[in-house]
Amino acid sequence: MSSIRIGTIAFDWYPFDPRVRRLAEAAVDGGYAMDVICLRQAGEKPYEVCNGVHVYRMPMNRTFGRGMPVMIMSWCRFLVLAAVTITRLHLKHRYDVVHVHNMPDFLVFAALFARLLGAKIILDV
Repeated sequence: MSSIRIGTIAFDWYPFDPRVRRLAEAAVDGGYAMDVICLRQAGEKPYEVCNGVHVYRMPMNRTFGRGMPVMIMSWCRFLVLAAVTITRLHLKHRYDVVHVHNMPDFLVFAALFARLLGAKIILDV
């Protein structure tokens, strides 16, 4: 069992986003435990293990071309879903690091509870 646990939050699809995928797979190859919280496309499972990476998909999709108010509401919904998920997972098995990929930057607040309990936070800008 790994001594370091990493949680990643990304407002994107996994494994579609190459930066998130490469980071997650490199962490697993290095012997770390890795969870990714991301968006879910139609037909994808809410949870699965991809190449050793535990992927938790939120029941929503990105909103392209629907205006700024809809995009902001989508970000806020993902923030709440990701915060609940990362908190639940953190209580189950404590994270050492929570890595938040932007956009939007305020997704870093999804990891607030984990931070209060001692996890380090990385905002990847």
